[in-house]
Amino acid sequence: MTMIVAKRPSECSKKELKEFEHLVGTGGEVALRGLHQLVSAADWLVFLFEEKNQLAGVAGLKHPRAEYKRKVFRRADSPENPG
Repeated sequence: MTMIVAKRPSECSKKELKEFEHLVGTGGEVALRGLHQLVSAADWLVFLFEEKNQLAGVAGLKHPRAEYKRKVFRRADSPENPG
């Protein structure tokens, strides 16, 4: 049975946060430096569990910093203001 659990970082145990960060790190798409702070600052963390309560995936809903939004919009050569 598949189960999806969404929690605020403050509701997660230390073990859950470590597992979240570990799974993100194994994906190789996110820099590990500062990851703990970013995970802690997320609005929501989502955990996908498969059979036997095996963690199969994670997602984070974050509130990006203004500096990050400006950088993304600049790299995309967007005329829009990231506000």
